[in-house]
Parts: sequence; structure tokens; C-alpha cells
Amino acid sequence: MSSLRRIWQSGELPARLVTTAMLRAVLSPMIYAKYREGLPTRLTSATPTDEPRGACPGPDPDRILVIGGISGAAVGVSSFRLGVACSSAEALSRLSGRGAEWTSMAVPIVRSGMTTRYLTGLPDLHRFDAIVFFPGVSGALSLTSPRRWSRDLERTVAQLVDRSASDATILVADVPHVADRVQAPRFVRSVVRQHTTVLNALTEQVVARSARARMTYMPSIDRRMVVDGVFSYTRLYRIWGTHVGQCIAAERGYTTDDEDAGPAQVEPTRADDGMTDRGD
Repeated sequence: MSSLRRIWQSGELPARLVTTAMLRAVLSPMIYAKYREGLPTRLTSATPTDEPRGACPGPDPDRILVIGGISGAAVGVSSFRLGVACSSAEALSRLSGRGAEWTSMAVPIVRSGMTTRYLTGLPDLHRFDAIVFFPGVSGALSLTSPRRWSRDLERTVAQLVDRSASDATILVADVPHVADRVQAPRFVRSVVRQHTTVLNALTEQVVARSARARMTYMPSIDRRMVVDGVFSYTRLYRIWGTHVGQCIAAERGYTTDDEDAGPAQVEPTRADDGMTDRGD
């Protein structure tokens, strides 16, 4: 272990030592621990305790479900009304001129394949007009094998498609690039960055094979989400929610005269406004 500690502290990893078994068995816990320490925020792990649902007034409301990842759990904010689900409903309502009901749902299981089992216990997926699934960052931080990622995600997407309404919009978000926010040696950041890129490419492939699901890339985690030098989940969710609302509106054929709405595209959407810092 002392030699591994020296490698970690030096920031260099000899190519001859890089093996899949080593990365998963030794580096994964280190990377995950460093990530939890390295993303500065006032609320690093707290989740809201209020009702994870709400509504925007208006006729014939669209029903939105945001599930999985930090977005589904609304990590780091004091109320679900500050989360992605509420922000996306507000954006969609502005664009559609209709009401919007939103539900935010955490998945207490980090592996996307096990998410399928969790979804099996949800009897009412068919009542939502739009379902947005966030795979989260755990796959990148735990260096999930590409084969397992593809297999698990394919099952999850199939479950969402099979159990939702036939005209429901189903969006699958990307794995956010957090490598540059990890306080760790550069070889670890490089491993996370490359693995995230691989997982997103595989996600595109999985979603492309689905007849109804679409993939969307969330706006990058960058300086827009920093307030007074501290990372703001509230700002992050507002930006992400606006993007999601625009994507749902585009997918469902809504139009708007709002000049500030910006373009909304899917298949897959890449949110690029000139301020991105994905680290690809």
C-alpha cells in the first residue's frame, strides 16, 4: 500500500501499472472520496424534506417526472421547489402556455441496472407526459465497466419506455463531467474524464436504439453555478431545469414567442452556449 500511496501523492501513474482491476479495486474508492470532498458547496449532501411534487397553474397541465441522480434527489437545496423538476415545469409552462405538474424522485441505488428493480415498484409511470432520467455521476466515479453500463442502462431505458404512456416524452441525461472538480492527482482526473466520455458515448448508442427515448446533454457545471465563491446547487438546478423544459417543449411540439427561451433540440441535445467547460 505504501507504493500506491507514493504513486497517489506524486500524481503520476506508470503505464505498466494501469490495469482495469487496479483502477476499480484501488482507485475507485479514492476517486469517489475525493469527489465528495472536492465540490465546494454550502450543502454537500443534504436533501429536502418537503413534498417532492408541485404544480404550475394553467389549463391541461403536462405531468413531468424527474428521476435519478442529484437532480431526482434535489441534493444540496432546502426544498424540492428549488430543484430541476420544478424549474423544468416552470420553463415548460412558459413555453406551452399550459399548466405543468412536477414530481421529483430519488433513486436510492447507485447502479443504473438496479434502478430497473426500483422502477418496477412504481405503479404510475404511465400517468406522466414526460420522464427525465438522470444516470448520475456514480458510474464515472466508480469506473463502472462499459459493458455493465450499456447493459444496465439499456434495461432501465426499456423499463421506462415499456411502462410509460405511448405518447410520453422520455429524456435521458448525460453523465456530467466532474473530473476538473475532483481534488485529486491529474492522472485520476484524466481517468474520470476519459471514463465519463466513454459512458456518454455508450449512452448515446443505447438511447439511439430506443424508438422513443432521446438523450440530452445538460449545460456544463461551470462558473455560472458559483455564487460568492461557493458552488450553488440552486443555480445549477435552475439552469438545468430551464434546459429540460425547453427540450420537453421541443419534443412535444410546443412553440413560443419568448426571445429568451433559446433553442431547444433533442437527439441528442448538446447545451453549448459558449461557456461550457466539459473537459472532454
